[in-house]
Amino acid sequence: MISCSPDEIASVENATRGWDYIFYSLPFSAGDVVITSETEYGSNVTSFLQMKRSRGVLVEVIPNDPATGVLDVNSLSNAIASIGERAKLVAISHIPTSNGVVHPAEKIGSICREYDIPFLLDACQSVGQLPVDLGQIHCDALTATSRKYLRGPRGQGFLYVNKRGHFWDLEPMYLDVRSARNDESSPTGYQVLPGAIRYENFERSYANWLGMGAAVDYACKWGLDAIERRICFLAETLRRRLEDEVKGTTVTDYGERYSQH
Repeated sequence: MISCSPDEIASVENATRGWDYIFYSLPFSAGDVVITSETEYGSNVTSFLQMKRSRGVLVEVIPNDPATGVLDVNSLSNAIASIGERAKLVAISHIPTSNGVVHPAEKIGSICREYDIPFLLDACQSVGQLPVDLGQIHCDALTATSRKYLRGPRGQGFLYVNKRGHFWDLEPMYLDVRSARNDESSPTGYQVLPGAIRYENFERSYANWLGMGAAVDYACKWGLDAIERRICFLAETLRRRLEDEVKGTTVTDYGERYSQH
């Protein structure tokens, strides 16, 4: 569905928890900079602020293009170049919960690859609503949920970790018998397992995992291109009828590519 291999997928309780597993495992120091957008998800922003308070991390907010409402990729490139080695992470929500803009994830990924900076993509609102091709986006990690546009069970999500990315060998913030093995021959006494499984924990709902798998199969059966076309048709019909039939209504959508929001 998202063009990756099975060992790059971890089962997590929800998209936010998968995002946390990556973010809180990063070895931030005072003066490091996290780069984000004007429309970042509230929980992620709270994590930025906590890291700012606890470790002295700085947060750089990239403005949106006033003409389109999407993140200004030129400003992003300029900011990374200006910040230099202190830039430790670009964290963006693909589709914000607040306005439904579809940020240009492919272009953001290309810029991050150019500067060799990790890219964490929150795709909670996009996976299942529109095609997400990780072969084109080139993010280091992506988080998604089951309960929204995949129409699967609540309490389930997944974390994608790019095996060629910055987070593949990152040691998670905590480990258990699912993500690591005791090893007396190791200097630490344990070995973190290879692959995205290192971000999983032992206690999880297999019913939810299977339920999300069924939802993924269902979405793939219909096809993500067909799903996006149908969603866009219904959303555009609503926008048009609101303006045409509801007196005094003005639709203020932004973006070059509309989502259902």
